[in-house]
Amino acid sequence: MTRITTITATVAFGLLLALFASALGAAVMGVSRGHDLDALLARAGETVDLGAHDAVVLLESRTVDLSEPGTRRTTVHRVVRIATSLAIRRHADLRIPRDGDTSTLNVLLLRTWRDGRWWPSESGISETAVVETLPRAAATADDYTGMRETMLLHDGVELPCVIETAWEIAERIDPGAGSDGRFIFRQSDPAVVAELELVLPAGAEPQFAGANGAPSPSRDTGENGETILRWEMTALAPLGAHPAGDPARWVPAVSWSTWRDWPALGLAISTAVDAAAADLGFALADTVTALTRHEPSDAARARRVAAFIDETVRPVLSDASCWRAAPRPARRTWETAYGHALDRLVLAAGLFRAAGLVADPLLVGTSPGPIDETVPGLFPFGRLLLHVSGSGFSFTALYDPVDGSLATGADLFASRVAWEPGNDDSPRAPEGSMAPAGLEIDLFLEPADDGGWTGRGYLRADGLFSPYDEMTGAPGAAEKHLGTLAGALIAGAEAAGFDPDRFTPERVATSFPLSVSAPEPDDRGRTRLVAGDPPGGMLALLHGDVRLYETSRIAPVILPCPLVQRVRLDLPDDGRIVTLPEPREVANAAGRFTLTVRRDGDRVTIERKISIGTPAIAAADWPLLRALLLEEADAANRTVILGGA
Repeated sequence: MTRITTITATVAFGLLLALFASALGAAVMGVSRGHDLDALLARAGETVDLGAHDAVVLLESRTVDLSEPGTRRTTVHRVVRIATSLAIRRHADLRIPRDGDTSTLNVLLLRTWRDGRWWPSESGISETAVVETLPRAAATADDYTGMRETMLLHDGVELPCVIETAWEIAERIDPGAGSDGRFIFRQSDPAVVAELELVLPAGAEPQFAGANGAPSPSRDTGENGETILRWEMTALAPLGAHPAGDPARWVPAVSWSTWRDWPALGLAISTAVDAAAADLGFALADTVTALTRHEPSDAARARRVAAFIDETVRPVLSDASCWRAAPRPARRTWETAYGHALDRLVLAAGLFRAAGLVADPLLVGTSPGPIDETVPGLFPFGRLLLHVSGSGFSFTALYDPVDGSLATGADLFASRVAWEPGNDDSPRAPEGSMAPAGLEIDLFLEPADDGGWTGRGYLRADGLFSPYDEMTGAPGAAEKHLGTLAGALIAGAEAAGFDPDRFTPERVATSFPLSVSAPEPDDRGRTRLVAGDPPGGMLALLHGDVRLYETSRIAPVILPCPLVQRVRLDLPDDGRIVTLPEPREVANAAGRFTLTVRRDGDRVTIERKISIGTPAIAAADWPLLRALLLEEADAANRTVILGGA
């Protein structure tokens, strides 16, 4: 059956349903853009407990039309039953970002169904429901004032109700360039139908790949010979409002691309960046040469350039994707003294190169682990960085244009795939993705005359845990980091000095003098000594959506690599100890937690150790990982209670 015949049959069925309901005196939503809304709502009631969810997505439909040269036309059609105020904020007040200089927005539908009718009307759109705003970050950046955030506000919302929204964005693109994208079928809430339609010129054959159970597409031909591919899935479980990393790694998704191959995409990106970076102007290039002329090394020159950018160009935290193919010239970014991530990267590339360094754009994957390289596109990447290197192999670093940092640590890509457009034929596999990272901290304490403690700490940190970047780049950086570490581990602790055994990007091993101010006793004269969480440690590496209070998850927990962390506290056993932690051990398929307490002569040692052996923990195994993390975070496992002297 052709696509046109299918739509005709659907419309006819909807009309019959409307006539039948009208004869019974019942109001119906009817057919909208080829979809029977009443049937979708009925299916939702049959497959989803409507009372158990804030919202149910009846339809999530996206059409990407590339059939017109030089235009990418994206149409979104969304129908949602909402039941709570949270769902109103998530679905009824929408924010659509776009570049007003290169695209146009056409709002097709914006209405609410309640009390047996559409509000404000069946086809009308309220004049106050479509509001164009300027993103706050661009308000003081004149070159970016073409950026728009259009607010779509639904009128007549009363709970529960059904809201319907459809809009189309037409973007001007280079007729000779490719295009790419990804569609994730699961939505933030349960979904009845999710579909993607890709429309291409007659005879065009895109590259595409499905993942995690995504269906194969149906194929059709449009009225003018266009190639039409369509994917559809039904009865989809919720994805959650803030999924971890790249959801396409673990839920059904389709990736597509019209780029010929990775080198073609890479050439387009590197050409645009190189052309903009080369436009420095004589004065700026001469300034950078003068700033870095007397720096003693490649690393010192790189740090000086990074500091110069931070001093002269403020970051604009705005979406830079609209300018992906046309960044501003480096000179213009410096003259205006502001830039979003892409423009700051272009400026940095020009300045690093002017200082005699090699600087090339580098894209890093959203999540740890490999990607499907069969479809060339930008969708697997979450960060745009600049790979900076010196002569030979003496220096290499990553510059982040968002925060201005220059990282030289061991695992620069945090076990993510990396791709240098224009240099790499395809993305590189993650480096060291299975090499475990280890963090070990030993604290040896003795009573001080003032009622506090004195002693020595020892830090060993490998791979991803290495604090090399935090301890370099400025005078006193190492001592400052160790002081922060000591204070986080024990309240009132301070570190003075830095005595490294090994200090490389791959491993930092150092001892440091330690002092702890006297803690305030409670009303019984007792004090607590608590060995807390090391900054940058295991708990800090967990994604923000990993919440220990949640007993179940719908997303896996993705870690960069296997992790091992140990914190050891060594105290004198001088009769003041009232309570020690109880030894414990929890071992399961996710890893192991052990807490040991040993007395040896006049000393007592409390050691807690947690190891996670696999970097990907399935959602079903979350209770296993959670059991380990709860033990690691439990205050009872890290607290020593001391009595008076």
